[in-house]
Amino acid sequence: MGLGQVGQVVEMNPNTSILSKLIDEDFDLETKEGSRWGTTDLHSSLVLDKEKGIFFWNSQNVVGDSLVYLTKVRGYSFEKAKEYLKKFKDYSGDFVYSIQSGKEDVVVYPKLVDVFFDMGKEARKYFYNRGLTDHTIDTFRLGFYNGFNTVPIIESASLRNFQLRKDDPKIIRMYYKNLEPLLFNVDILALTKTAYVTEGPVDAMVMVQNGFPAVCSTVAGYFNPTWTGKFVNQKEIFILYDNDSAGRSEAIKVAKVLGEYRCKVYCFQDFEDYGYDPVDFFRDGKSSELIEKNAKYIFEMGEYNKNGRPRKTQ
Repeated sequence: MGLGQVGQVVEMNPNTSILSKLIDEDFDLETKEGSRWGTTDLHSSLVLDKEKGIFFWNSQNVVGDSLVYLTKVRGYSFEKAKEYLKKFKDYSGDFVYSIQSGKEDVVVYPKLVDVFFDMGKEARKYFYNRGLTDHTIDTFRLGFYNGFNTVPIIESASLRNFQLRKDDPKIIRMYYKNLEPLLFNVDILALTKTAYVTEGPVDAMVMVQNGFPAVCSTVAGYFNPTWTGKFVNQKEIFILYDNDSAGRSEAIKVAKVLGEYRCKVYCFQDFEDYGYDPVDFFRDGKSSELIEKNAKYIFEMGEYNKNGRPRKTQ
């Protein structure tokens, strides 16, 4: 171990020596005795955290341990990287696994949930502005990395991906690319007979915060028909999409997929603001009773054209 700032003890992670060797072979790693950080002159945004045994390469949007380094930086296959690391007797890859995506192995690093969560403890303004409380942020392990607010996508208690979100400019994308869209908060479906489907994760978390078991696609406007099997326990489903033509159109499509006799749609059409959604609804202090009161079966909604607008009658 060494000293970081005065009086601060830096614990060395067992994997640090392996990762240090790999980075040094490629980019001449520079480390100072007693310092927690290692850097390179060639890439200023590539940093080694000796305490946690992970590296950050912000310009490449990559974080992880030695296995992630080999697959993402050196371009090794997942199997080749694992074989390469066998020669290091101290290597521990307990926090890394691979997801098949076509012909590509996508290396997923579950430890990032805690890493990003820790980084986001002093950067919660994005979520506060959308009405999320510290309790909700802690429960869903929301975090921050490289200018993005992070939402971990967990399924069967395993990390599958992160949704990255930021304002100015507004960007919403996934951390691990080339993976299929997922249902956010899907595990809650095993615990309830009634479910609420929203357009995005923040809407779903606001709903959960207010006592409604909610799920959503990680990609707005996309709902995989095969997900119907995940709703076998639900006798009643409320679909709460945004108050705009796209929201109404997509909500109707989802209701038809999940079953129009157990689905009711509420797109906040009784509010004038374009794009009004669950975040706006609860931030404005509206009564939650309005959701079930104003939700309708699609056969009660009248005729809509392909854009989700009421069809004009002659």
